[in-house]
Formats: sequence, structure tokens, C-alpha cells
Amino acid sequence: MVNSSLNRLIYKLFPGRCVLCMASSRRHLDLCVDCERSLPWLERQCRRCALPLDGDDGAMCGQCLTNPPHFQRCLCPLRYDFPVDRLITGLKHHGRLPYSRVLSQLWLQQLEDRALASTPDLILPVPLHWRRQLFRGFNQSRFIAEDLARALDIPLVDPLRRRRSTPPQQGLSAPPSSALSAPTASAWISTVKSMAACSTASTWICPAC
Repeated sequence: MVNSSLNRLIYKLFPGRCVLCMASSRRHLDLCVDCERSLPWLERQCRRCALPLDGDDGAMCGQCLTNPPHFQRCLCPLRYDFPVDRLITGLKHHGRLPYSRVLSQLWLQQLEDRALASTPDLILPVPLHWRRQLFRGFNQSRFIAEDLARALDIPLVDPLRRRRSTPPQQGLSAPPSSALSAPTASAWISTVKSMAACSTASTWICPAC
């Protein structure tokens, strides 16, 4: 990955500290090996929407077979279980911005493991409604998208605008997509409400966790 050597040098000079157990991570990630191993990895998933599957990894779920979503693929490395829910909540609602880099690095590892044939031309963060962003002070999706764009050397563009305020994603099985102004962002994220990225043609959309 681009910039991986620089990241290793930075963490060699300034050792990382695990965001979960607060012990020294002893590597170029603020997550120790033991805590990473205990994460709820999503191993078998639908190759299109990332819904957990009981069968073989890479198969298509019934929903995508009968009513395919508008996006081509969703990559989701983790289930929305402890402690991933703690990381996402800490980032979104408590402004713990270092969590965004941990989440993006875990996603990049998933990308390497799945060895995709190609990478997209653009990365787009899903926007917040202006009222919610004013209250929160930042868009967590953009932080993750910036990390991905920087690591993969892919342009990040931010043309999307949320036209109306929608309910918080907690408790929703499929976040409403009609509030997005661009048709390429009409994809919904599956019930795996962890950090994921969905592709529409040659664009990755980094959802708002």
C-alpha cells in the first residue's frame, strides 16, 4: 500500500497504543494483536451486499438474487458487535477521531485479503445533513474516506449533499438513501452496520457507519 513505509516509520518513532485495552500496540496500528484477533470478523458474507451467510463465502444472498441493490459490491470486514460498536460510537458521538484510522486500516487489510481485481477511480464519503454535522462538528465518513484515499492514492471527491434530515442509523435495517442528491449514492447498506464501502461502477462510496 502507498504510504505504508512512512506509517511504519512514524509508529517506530512514536509507538502506537491500543484504543481498546490501552496497552502498547508495538506496531504501526493503534490496536494490539490480541485485541485485533478478538474482533468480530465477518468471514462469510454476500459478495454483493455483505450480509452474513451460513454457506460459502462469496455467494449471493437471496435478497440480492431477487432484488439486486444499485451498487455492485459492498466490502465489510467486521460485524457490528462489541467492540466494533464501541469504536464506531466513540468516533461518531464522542469525537474520538483516532478511531477512524483504526477502522480504515482494518478495512484496508480486508481489501488486501480479498485481492480485488481493480480499485475505483474515485472515493466519495456519504454526507451528513447540515444540522447533524453542525451538532457533531465533523462527518465521520469523510475521515475514513480520507484515510482510504490517502492510502490507496485515489482521488476523494465530495459532491454529495443530504437534502433532508433522516433518522439516526441505529435501529435501522437499511438506512434511507433518498436523501442523497446523487443517483450513484442510492445504495443502501445491509444490516451489517459496521464500517463498509460500497462500489457503484468505478466509484467507492464510504458510508456513514
